[in-house]
Amino acid sequence: MWRAGKRLRQNHALEHATIAILRERDPAVRVIARSTSRGFKLYGTAEAEEVRAAVDEALTRLKRGEWRLAVTQQCGTTVAVGVLVGTLGLWLNEFMRSPRQKVALGLATSLAIAFAAQPVGLLAQRHLTTEPQLDGLQVRDVRGRTLGKKNWLEVRTA
Repeated sequence: MWRAGKRLRQNHALEHATIAILRERDPAVRVIARSTSRGFKLYGTAEAEEVRAAVDEALTRLKRGEWRLAVTQQCGTTVAVGVLVGTLGLWLNEFMRSPRQKVALGLATSLAIAFAAQPVGLLAQRHLTTEPQLDGLQVRDVRGRTLGKKNWLEVRTA
C-alpha cells in the first residue's frame, strides 16, 4: 500500500514537471492531467513526441534536485484545500447560535479560502501529494490517440 502511495506521489511530481517543461517550450500548449500509481494521463494539445521529450527532461531535472518543478499553482490540490477550508467553515457554522456569528464566520471562511487555499495547497503538494525524489522511477512509454484536435496520452512508468 505505501509503495503504491509513494509511486502515485512520484508520478504526480513527474506529471507537474512534464507540464511545466511543455509550457516552457510552448506557452500556448494546453493540457490537463491525472496521475495514477502506474503513470499519468494527459489530455490536450501536446503531441506524443513532445510529451516524451518533456517527460525525459523532467525526469532528469527532478533527479538533479529541481523539486520546484513538482509544485504548481494549477494543481487540484489547491482546489481541494479550498474545499476543505470551506467545509470546515460550514461545519463550524452549525455551532453558531446568532445570525451575526454565522455571517461573521461565513466572511472569515471566505477570506480564509481566498488567502490560504493557494499557499496551503502549495505546501500540501510539496509535503503530501508529490514526491520529487524519483529513486527507481523509469518511464516505460508514452502512448495514446488523437481525437479531433486533442490528444489523449498516457505516460506509463515502472
